[in-house]
Amino acid sequence: MDRLATAFVALTLLGLVATVAIIFWPQRDRNLFLEDKIAAPAGDGEHWEEAALFLAENTEDDAVILSWVDYVAYLNKFGGRSTIPNLKDSKALFRKHQLLSPWIRDAIEQESVITTAEFLTADVQLWEKYYAWLESNGVNYILVDYTMPDKFSTIWGLAHGEDRLMFPVQVAFKEQKEEEDGLVLDYTFNGGYGLIRLRTSRSENITGPAEAWRYDGISYSLDGYITEFCTVEGIVTFDTDAGANKYPEECVAISYSGIFVLPAEIRNSIFASLFFMNGYRLPLDLAFDNGAIKIYRITG
Repeated sequence: MDRLATAFVALTLLGLVATVAIIFWPQRDRNLFLEDKIAAPAGDGEHWEEAALFLAENTEDDAVILSWVDYVAYLNKFGGRSTIPNLKDSKALFRKHQLLSPWIRDAIEQESVITTAEFLTADVQLWEKYYAWLESNGVNYILVDYTMPDKFSTIWGLAHGEDRLMFPVQVAFKEQKEEEDGLVLDYTFNGGYGLIRLRTSRSENITGPAEAWRYDGISYSLDGYITEFCTVEGIVTFDTDAGANKYPEECVAISYSGIFVLPAEIRNSIFASLFFMNGYRLPLDLAFDNGAIKIYRITG
């Protein structure tokens, strides 16, 4: 992992993550549009009820849903659908704990949890390898929800057995400034010791790469540029001056849940495609999206 990604991960462990989210939408000119600063969806009962109703009414009776392990009891109970990972006794588990809790390991098919973690953290180029596993388990839908970036370090650890944490680094909105030709938007992490700066036109299109700044206790200094954005239309790239310091392996990712910087190990993962890019480069159709939960239909 290169220097900027390492710093993002290390510094974020010491700081607080954001509570303010921004939604971006790519335009026809391949720029990004800053629609509005809004709070991230709460992902409360209403969102889950909508997702469960969709599964019950719009999927086959024998459909199998792949999701993270925390949600399988809920989907079994209210969506009426089987899941991967598997529960040995989902009805008894649900009666006892409502949702799956970390300490109820005897109710989980451990192998399916590990393989799910490996699948989510795998590079998108390995889809065909895991498709055989999905097909053998009858999986035809995949569900992700707004809490998964916070759980990604656990998912990564289960898949790779590594001591170091790996997760999307969320940045918090700090302030907006006006300039002659547009707006400057600052987002911080680690209590302000790291900063990502985005520049937009008056019409709120992103006009250039993300700037990475560092705070030394006295002032900020420009450290380099992240030239790529992970969007629902794929990767959007902005050029910089020839001599500029660049971080080509990271990308700034966008979602209903906020703005994130994805280290190199995450940006090309199946999880990143599902959560940030609407299944980009994967044989999937986005069947359901209520701002907190996405459900994809596997097409091949």
